Amino acid sequence: MRIDFSLKSRLHFCISQMLRWLGGVELAICLIGVAAVAVAWGTYLESKSQSHLFAASVVYGHLGFTVLLLLFFVNILFSALRRWPFERKHLPFLLTHLGLLFVLAGAMAKQQWGLQGVMVLDVGKSCEQVTLPHQLSLFLRKVGEGATELQISIDASRHHLLLPQKEICGLYIRQIGVFPHTKAKWHRWIHGGWAHLIGFPSFRVHNWTPQEALPDPYQLALQKGRSWQTLFLQTEDFLEAKKRFIAHQEKPALWIVHNHQGETLLLAAEQPGHVEEKHFSQEIPDPLIAYEGGALGYGVQVTLDFTPPILLETPVFVSFQPQPPLAKREEQIPALVVELEKEGRTSRMFLGHDTSLRPLVWPALGGEYVVRFGNRVENIPYRVRLKEGRQIFYPDSSETAAYEADLWMEKGEETRLISLAMNRVFETEDGYRFYLSGMSSGRGGMKRVTLVVNRDPFKYYLTYPGAVVLVLGSGWLFFFPQFMHRSKRHQ
Repeated sequence: MRIDFSLKSRLHFCISQMLRWLGGVELAICLIGVAAVAVAWGTYLESKSQSHLFAASVVYGHLGFTVLLLLFFVNILFSALRRWPFERKHLPFLLTHLGLLFVLAGAMAKQQWGLQGVMVLDVGKSCEQVTLPHQLSLFLRKVGEGATELQISIDASRHHLLLPQKEICGLYIRQIGVFPHTKAKWHRWIHGGWAHLIGFPSFRVHNWTPQEALPDPYQLALQKGRSWQTLFLQTEDFLEAKKRFIAHQEKPALWIVHNHQGETLLLAAEQPGHVEEKHFSQEIPDPLIAYEGGALGYGVQVTLDFTPPILLETPVFVSFQPQPPLAKREEQIPALVVELEKEGRTSRMFLGHDTSLRPLVWPALGGEYVVRFGNRVENIPYRVRLKEGRQIFYPDSSETAAYEADLWMEKGEETRLISLAMNRVFETEDGYRFYLSGMSSGRGGMKRVTLVVNRDPFKYYLTYPGAVVLVLGSGWLFFFPQFMHRSKRHQ
């Protein structure tokens, strides 16, 4: 019995000492020192790299920093519990610590369950998805089975990207390679030594120099009952190619000339003396057209001003060239090499990060699937549709003073019309806040708006009450110290 009692006493003593240490000032000083070093290190990394995202991923987004916040929470909690049984004189101290606990809990809850994203709306179109910046995902959709899109989160917390290997209904998805920064190049008309016109077979491209004779042209039926002499040339001398085109053009002719810098020159003439000339660079083509809903790819259209007009369409290919990483991580364009395998068929894709808010999908496995690599999206319980966007001008001026937008907001069977302005925020009953971030115009007025959507589900329950309690406790502690003395005199 004595031994049992002694063991209980020792156990009780150890537990009490541990609890005392967890709520002690020594631990608080250590935690403050570690936090100061972490913040200083994060500030140094941000200034060195000019990248807040890099500092956040290395320091603030690290698991160790979350553990540090949890230890702060435990220290503050046990520091308050050490005063048990509580007395009147402990009230200011307890209020201050309670406020700190609420604020810390609110910050951690927002980090875990909060929302901060962007929504883009075109006139007459609706959306219920928010794009999350700095969070990456791979998106996969099977063509012909509805619009359901599988989203696979990518770990981008460190210096590398990690796509988890997945198996979905016999489809295997594997990451083959990763590049932290790439440069996108867009190819049209000529790609991989072949020329491409939608509706025609692919044509071999001829390498040509001005010292050589021109190859025999292809005969293409670009007009009903009328054949056009067509050449596809690879040369560095665009000027000489144009001279040869004008000199040799007798019948309706179409030449597509390409160089090694990725530039393309289109020359067309229905009759001598009437030459159409169009130049294409490797910048993003605009506008893009999607054929077969993107299942077979994208292209561009060019109209030749003849009688009748001739519409030419070419597929668009995009390639990504690895580049040295940029100092500012936010400006980097990462890329993944992904392999898809199903029933012995394999498709390997080089996917660059699509930063556009209207992302493009790319065909895989012969168009059976479409894939894209972009920012993570999250559904919200509201379907938002843009009714109208307005541009407000200064009096007697064409300078824009402000923007306004009218939106239809649907949730279940309920639909309501709301208005947003640059300084007018709308908040729903469940805490979603909508900000008008920007607008873009088109023919006939404002055609597209950009909204910032955020949600802090615990701000009214933790953060705001915690701040109020913290202010009250601190004020009571520092501005009314006589309360403490009065409590002592009454004892």
